[in-house]
Amino acid sequence: MIGRRLWTAICVLIIVGMVFEVLMCTSMLFQFDPSWMASRTSMMTLMLCGMLLCTVLFASVYFDKNISKNNFFFMCMISLEYLLLLNEFIRMYTLEAHPEYDIAELSYLLGNMILPLMVWVFGHFEMSLLGDGKYRGYSMVLNILLVVMIGINLIQVYNGGIFEVVDGRYVAKDLDIYHTSVALLMGIVCMVFAAVYAPGFRKKVVLVSYIALPLIMLAILLPTYVPSMMYLTNLFVLVIVYGSIYIDRGMTIAHNKSLITDRKISLILARIEPHFLSEALDDISNIEGNPEETRNALIKFKTYLEENIGTMSQMAPIKFEKELEHVKIYTDLEKLRFKDNVNVVFDIRVSSFLIPSMTVQMMVENAIKHGITQKENGGTVTVRTSHQGKDIVITVADDGVGFDVNAPRDPSRSHIGLDNLEARIKDMGGTFKITSTPGKGTVAMIFLPTDDNYL
Repeated sequence: MIGRRLWTAICVLIIVGMVFEVLMCTSMLFQFDPSWMASRTSMMTLMLCGMLLCTVLFASVYFDKNISKNNFFFMCMISLEYLLLLNEFIRMYTLEAHPEYDIAELSYLLGNMILPLMVWVFGHFEMSLLGDGKYRGYSMVLNILLVVMIGINLIQVYNGGIFEVVDGRYVAKDLDIYHTSVALLMGIVCMVFAAVYAPGFRKKVVLVSYIALPLIMLAILLPTYVPSMMYLTNLFVLVIVYGSIYIDRGMTIAHNKSLITDRKISLILARIEPHFLSEALDDISNIEGNPEETRNALIKFKTYLEENIGTMSQMAPIKFEKELEHVKIYTDLEKLRFKDNVNVVFDIRVSSFLIPSMTVQMMVENAIKHGITQKENGGTVTVRTSHQGKDIVITVADDGVGFDVNAPRDPSRSHIGLDNLEARIKDMGGTFKITSTPGKGTVAMIFLPTDDNYL
């Protein structure tokens, strides 16, 4: 593709030109005369709004700062659509404000030339989306049809064999059938290509609609042929294509971020080297003279590391029983540390379900760290599972210091863990809720739909 400086210069020049023409057309529309036809005035207003929309679309694609074939061809499509609307605006304005100037034939000829060029650009836009190196035959067909269309339009220049203008209206002549047939063939080729090769139903529908809807409008308008309606239909579908592009862009960015996160986690886990840690902890626990309590603590910590590292490497949800084992090992270690200040009660009434790994453990960890250990005499954490309607409910409650849920978050504390927990629960179709009362304690609850997660 072209260099960034040249790309910037061209795009800025086009945007400035678009804005200038919009301002000029606005000033022309302000010269409104009561004698003007109301239908033409309304249509001129729509053309002007369409031009403004094209300017916004073009600028937004430019400010995306992504120099690619996709963007290049899409910006060409926007520019050509802008020219069609401008051309139609000037034709209508001249008919009303300066009927002595006969530019209708030139306007229709320009429209006949720009439309097939737009279809040609759209065909190459399709190929750029799908990888244009694979579809040289398709490109060749489009090139041939475009040359034929240019040739047919040149016939109009020399002998007027395609159409004539009667009272400002387009009236087809003998050669118009060839012009219409080739234009229709170009559209059909693009639609077939999109229907066969575009990935996903949504993308197929969007790309096919870009050609199909204007052609349907053309067929509806055919004995009189009002190009402005077809141009506006084309603009409408162009906006849909724009939306589809940025939906795909957002999905791609989200997917890439997910892949990057997964790779970072995998790298971290790989660097932890669990076998080395396990052997080192075994060696430490076997040092002569270590008290039995220390040995037990090291064994539990070794198990805790092994189980959690293994679980963290699994991105898919795990069985609740497995998560509960991790929680119990973690609470045993905390009891060794805080003695009687930490009391944990388990009330497990449902256990055959799936849950994201380390979620309950994180809830228990928060209850101990920020709840009961902040009280002078400690407290109790209760872990409970139950059925509530069609949901499985996991509750972690503590009688610790509590907090004001409506207060601004403490910037000195990281909330990534809880935000991540909530997102992972949401991915499983569930919800996460926290209630708390200062001085009385906190209750954290997970609600998971039974149908999707029950084993």
